[in-house]
Amino acid sequence: MEKNKIKKIVIVIAVILLPLIYSITYLEGFWDPYNNLDNIKVAVVNEDECSENCNSTKLIDKLKDSDTFYFIEKDKKTAEKLLMDKKYYATITIPQHFTSSFENAENEDRKPATITYRTNKKTNYIAAQLIENAVIRVEKELDNEVAGEITKNLSNKLKDVPNQTEKITDALDQIYNGTVTITNGTNKLSSGTNTLNNNSKKIMDALDKLADGTSSITSGTDSLKDGAAKLQEGSQKLEEGTSTIKNQVSEANEKLKSQTTELQSGMQDITNGSQGLKTGINNYNNFSKQILDNIKTYFTNLKETSTDESTIIMATTYINYIDTLENNTLSLVEGSTALDNGINKLISGLSPALNEIENNMDALEYGLSELNSGAQNLNNGLNSLSTGINRLDSGVKTLFDGSNTLANNYKQFNNGINTLNNSISTLKEGTKTLENGTLEAKNKIEEETDKAKEETKKLDGLDEYTKKPVKLKDKSYGKVDDYGTFFSPFFMSLSLWLGGILIIVGLYYDPENRFEILGRTTSNRKKRLVYYGLIGLAQSIVLPIVLVLCLNFTVTSWPLFFASCTLIGLTFLSIMLFLVYAFDEVGKFLTVFLLVIQLAACAGTFPLETEPTFFGAISPFMPMTYSVELLRESFVSIDHNFLIKDVIILGITFVVFTSLILIIEYIKSKKSRK
Repeated sequence: MEKNKIKKIVIVIAVILLPLIYSITYLEGFWDPYNNLDNIKVAVVNEDECSENCNSTKLIDKLKDSDTFYFIEKDKKTAEKLLMDKKYYATITIPQHFTSSFENAENEDRKPATITYRTNKKTNYIAAQLIENAVIRVEKELDNEVAGEITKNLSNKLKDVPNQTEKITDALDQIYNGTVTITNGTNKLSSGTNTLNNNSKKIMDALDKLADGTSSITSGTDSLKDGAAKLQEGSQKLEEGTSTIKNQVSEANEKLKSQTTELQSGMQDITNGSQGLKTGINNYNNFSKQILDNIKTYFTNLKETSTDESTIIMATTYINYIDTLENNTLSLVEGSTALDNGINKLISGLSPALNEIENNMDALEYGLSELNSGAQNLNNGLNSLSTGINRLDSGVKTLFDGSNTLANNYKQFNNGINTLNNSISTLKEGTKTLENGTLEAKNKIEEETDKAKEETKKLDGLDEYTKKPVKLKDKSYGKVDDYGTFFSPFFMSLSLWLGGILIIVGLYYDPENRFEILGRTTSNRKKRLVYYGLIGLAQSIVLPIVLVLCLNFTVTSWPLFFASCTLIGLTFLSIMLFLVYAFDEVGKFLTVFLLVIQLAACAGTFPLETEPTFFGAISPFMPMTYSVELLRESFVSIDHNFLIKDVIILGITFVVFTSLILIIEYIKSKKSRK
């Protein structure tokens, strides 16, 4: 008899403790599995062809320092075998050109580095998902690292743009100095042509005197025919006139040669200046084109790769500036070429005219010398009068022809001087415009360079910003620190429901009827109901107490925690007792069926939105939905709206089903008395 009593006590204790054993076993085993991920082995296969400062090595270090899994480096064949043998959960393969793809990120032929990870989902699907999430996190870190490195390189190149434009400014300084030299040369040329123009008047006077002299000679020859007396007088006048003309012509010829030399020197200066200008502009064009192309390519790459709107706007502005500068430079090259061609045409047209004038002046001087010699011979050879007259007549003809030739050439010479003056005026205006334009371009570039320097200062620290442009601040409502805290409400509710099932199966349906008063055949139904309530209450109290002592429990409110467990345990028990009291064997099946349905409908593991609509539809009618929610208020944070709602619904459920049980017990008691 004593043994039977002990056995009954053991069974009752087992009924009370079995729900606790279920909860504590499962929760203890899965309380915080994420802190033990470092026991999961993952093979890393490094095929990167790199000898030093390798990004693959940095990646492996990041994986090992991530405090997630146990990463071990293996060769490809060994890693594959370990994965297939289920000794390793996954393999991560770093490709051959991993480091080189990072270094080539700035170029147009860039390609992403593809890291291959393989998981054996047959080993454990959840582990595969965890590894995949870890790899994605590392991928994001690498993306941020690459973006920061690219931004750093682009920032450095942008900061170097003002220095490159300063080189352009130096080239413009050289062009400006060349234009000043050309201006000085054109001023000298203008002065020379003015002097030449003034001396041409003296030549014209000399030619007038020559015309007068030839007229006198003609009169003299006529007078010679009238008388020898007048011949002597005429010859003396002829000698005097020719001497005077010779001296004036010699003087004019010397001045003409001097001015011609000065004019040729000025033209040579213009030619040298023009060639220097053309060479300087071409050098500037070639140098600036190379720089501008590089800058334009750089800004185009920046515009295409950047995601920052202010950086794209800035790149577009610089591209427009560069296009304008290239067009202006091209116009400058065309202008210098046109200027050089004009100067060459001017020199090619002026040089023959000057040479012809110089030759004609020499011929004139020589003719005057001959005329003077003839006059002397006339004085000395009156006896050779006929011969002298013939010579004089011939000399007069030669003089007349020479004077006509000289007069005609002088007209061409005068036209050449006028053309030269007009060309020099145009040249002066062009060089002045070029000088002003070059100075304006230089000032504009210096101004834009200063602006660019100010703008590039904004790029400081952009690489670090690009690595992590967004910071996430966790301000969760209802903080859950571990896996066990989240699942405890679900498994405690499940355990309390199982506790009720144990009472039904182990006590109410005891086939040996060892607990007469607790069995279904007892005559004292009220007392049986009280005992069931006490056992259910014991389950509801012992479960939270032992969990608190054995597990790392943290709750927001201890009174709410224990009160919730009590209300839930008694409510669940009242529902199951009603089912078996009302439907007997079918009710026992319904308690298990209701448990199975509630496992998916109470949102204890996955959100209802991820489950079929059927479970979402029945969830509001399942008591475990409110028990899980009520216990989470105790574990996480207290929201009085949910708290009051859950307590009211569970309380009403307890009262309703307890009332139904009492009604059924009353009816059965009344029947048994009859």
